[in-house]
Amino acid sequence: VLEINNDRCEELDLHNETLDKHCEPLEEILKRVQFKKIDLESSGLNDESAEALFDMVEYYESAKHVNISRNGNIGTRGWQACSHMIKKTRCLEQFDAKSIVLTQQHMNILKRPLQLVTHLQVLRVQNCRLAGPSLIIL
Repeated sequence: VLEINNDRCEELDLHNETLDKHCEPLEEILKRVQFKKIDLESSGLNDESAEALFDMVEYYESAKHVNISRNGNIGTRGWQACSHMIKKTRCLEQFDAKSIVLTQQHMNILKRPLQLVTHLQVLRVQNCRLAGPSLIIL
């Protein structure tokens, strides 16, 4: 049952659901319904699935809050798509990426949009092993 408040459903909860390269069917949902929160925690995102999902969230302005915590297999392409989503998705107010090792390379990718955007109000990066140059970038 989807609860709709102020033209957005409360949450699309995909926490602990395995999302692999075959996540394209989610586009049918995301192009018809917008959410306050999309929870992708521990969903096994990799470069391919992350890139596809971030592109969908950006294109359809699908969520105000996106949680990708505990998805440690996202690589460079996935973080580039994430960076683009953060920059372009004006409705995105909160982004959670907890318990993911964020390398200096990942932080360099995220640096520019995090410096430029004014719509993102909350960024949660606890337990991401941020230290040294990676922390300074943030």
